[in-house]
Amino acid sequence: MAHQPNLKAVVIDRVAAKLIPAGGILIVACVLGILVFLFTVAVPLFIPARASAAASIASDWPCLGVDFVEGAPAPWWVTREGAWLPGADEKAERIALPGLAGAVPAAAVQVPTARATGILFTDGRFALVRVEKAPGGAIAGAVLDVLETAQGAGGRVAAARDSEGHARLAVLRDGKVSICGLAGLAGSADTAIPTPGIAAIALSSSGHTLAAALENGELQLWNVEDVSEPGLMPTLPAGPAPWAAVAFLLGDETLLAADSRGSVAGWMRVRHITITNSGGSAASVLGDSIPAGGSVVVPDRDHAKHVVRGGALTIGPGGHRFISSRSFPPLPAPAACIAVSGRNKSFAVADVLGGVSTYHATTGRRTLRIEASAPRPTSSLAFDAAGTGIAAWSDRLRTWSIRDPHPDVSASALLAPLWYESYAGPEFVWQSSSGTQDSEPKYSLWPLFAGTLKGTLYALLFSVPVAFAAAIYVARFAHPRLRSWAKPSIELMAGIPSVVVGMIAALWLAPVLERSLCTVLVGVVLLPPVFLGVVAGFARLPATAGGLRPGVELAGAALSLAVTLLLAFALDGPVERMLFRGDFRQWLFEALHVQYDIRNGFLVGVALGFAVIPVIFTIAEDAVANVPASMTSAAVALGATRWQTVRHVVLPAAASGLFAAVVLGLGRAAGETMIVVMAAGNTPILDPAPWNGMRTLSAAMAIEIPEAPVDGSLYRVLFLTGLLLFAFTAVLNTIAEIVGTRLRRKYGRI
Repeated sequence: MAHQPNLKAVVIDRVAAKLIPAGGILIVACVLGILVFLFTVAVPLFIPARASAAASIASDWPCLGVDFVEGAPAPWWVTREGAWLPGADEKAERIALPGLAGAVPAAAVQVPTARATGILFTDGRFALVRVEKAPGGAIAGAVLDVLETAQGAGGRVAAARDSEGHARLAVLRDGKVSICGLAGLAGSADTAIPTPGIAAIALSSSGHTLAAALENGELQLWNVEDVSEPGLMPTLPAGPAPWAAVAFLLGDETLLAADSRGSVAGWMRVRHITITNSGGSAASVLGDSIPAGGSVVVPDRDHAKHVVRGGALTIGPGGHRFISSRSFPPLPAPAACIAVSGRNKSFAVADVLGGVSTYHATTGRRTLRIEASAPRPTSSLAFDAAGTGIAAWSDRLRTWSIRDPHPDVSASALLAPLWYESYAGPEFVWQSSSGTQDSEPKYSLWPLFAGTLKGTLYALLFSVPVAFAAAIYVARFAHPRLRSWAKPSIELMAGIPSVVVGMIAALWLAPVLERSLCTVLVGVVLLPPVFLGVVAGFARLPATAGGLRPGVELAGAALSLAVTLLLAFALDGPVERMLFRGDFRQWLFEALHVQYDIRNGFLVGVALGFAVIPVIFTIAEDAVANVPASMTSAAVALGATRWQTVRHVVLPAAASGLFAAVVLGLGRAAGETMIVVMAAGNTPILDPAPWNGMRTLSAAMAIEIPEAPVDGSLYRVLFLTGLLLFAFTAVLNTIAEIVGTRLRRKYGRI
């Protein structure tokens, strides 16, 4: 009788034959979907800026200044006949200014940080005016402040609004400048700057600093916090051509200037120090030479770390000074005027041919170039409050809509050192947010890369030796009864939640290490020689006393650990007194300039290594245990000891599995989040020292993604870090597969 197939088994086989490939395809599709999603979120960071013409409005009168309506994308402008707004059929409509009816404007300038325009009238009054759209849709003008001055004949003006809401005014006329503003109880004051031949001026947003570009190319800076007594600050050297326009960037930490050749440059306000040499010979610190008995004022580049306390060199304050920081891509024609954004570190420069170039000061790149339809000089330029529109006046008023949502992100901002405001030079910095709107975001990925590699390296330094030693012992030396419970116990460690490991490390282990740091280091140094000594002692024992029979090794390891702990606690005090002046942490700071952080790389290495040990152990133990018995038996038959067999036969044969264990452990450590968040201190710094904190790619995503505005620069940069971490893991797995295949081919015939 023919065998009848089991119908149920046939159905199950057919369903499984369909589901298993479908499951594999689904997994691949999910991985590709995640990759595509990360890519689509990150790609907009690198889309170039775009500009589209929004309006072109003719005027019967020359324009004195342009600005945008607060709350609306519409421009408004000032002429000698008043303030105007685009109306129907390209006809201008007059804007009423309360309290200024009949006043004739003489000059105007945009004040972006105050979201207003300063208008100087011929009767000497100066008003800060804001034109805004009401909730009902009506557009009206509002006067924020009025300053009575002795000016009124026009000229070029610069304006600001101080912290108390009062207007400040600087008027340039016939090469001379007058400063106008409140001067304490004396009321308003007009003070002349005693420098002739000034070609362009700018006031900081606080109104406390005046920049004056001289006709000879020099840049003078004046402290005008007290309007009645201006004070000259250090003068910046002359450039290759006279400066045609100057402006302070948002935050007042950067001064911008553009010259008659089209060059655009920036200076940053940097903290300086005074280094005094009281010795009898010249000295040098970080390339700065200090003559004997003299002193120099230099930018502060952490000179204190390189000056010996109590020596001939002393460091004192040197104030803040502007130093040349960068040059921007030049204009195709001489510059005419500069406008700065009130939202970020962007600015625009118009040239005498009517073209407009936009830049971002942090990245140092030109983000956009708008060519003029006709070569006419631009006399006024302005950003809107959102940074999405530009208005320029040449022969008519033209406005453009700007699409540049991520001007602060570029390949150089992510990967190259940039010179950030208040820093003494270019650096790699990650600081995605700050306490003020004026500061610039810093998106350098190198501190995150370095933190990831640092945490991974210290974790592997701790976990690989422990996991490999345990794997070799359990697979080749342990008693079968011991192996039966040791291997499952170690593998169960993988089930401990990483948040629990991180909590124990942060709340218990970190204070223990802080109190007993020198003890731990002494123990780390003593453990290898103590272990070798114990092993040598066991080897000399007679066979009747146990020798090194299987199972006795654990007693030797326990004895080694106990002896090491006793010696570490006994030698801790003497070693710290003899080698580290009685305080190891203080010695670190004074001798190596290393500040010990309670949550640091060493702590992360121990905690993260503990979490990685099960992964490495499991794969390594399987690789060592699965070496064919025929190979080990042949070695033993030839007289090799167990250790010689492991060293010369087992380890080469298991090399591919051991390498895969290390690579998978590396990937596990690189992607770990909770342990790093809780134990690393989350300080994104470029410092390989084990006593400092760090921040990894995964920790940055976990910490900052809840605070990142959706589709903002930080949001997309964090997704970019996820894409990079994804690619890093994929590369590691690929390398593991390639190297493992080669090792299997090499040792497959042993």
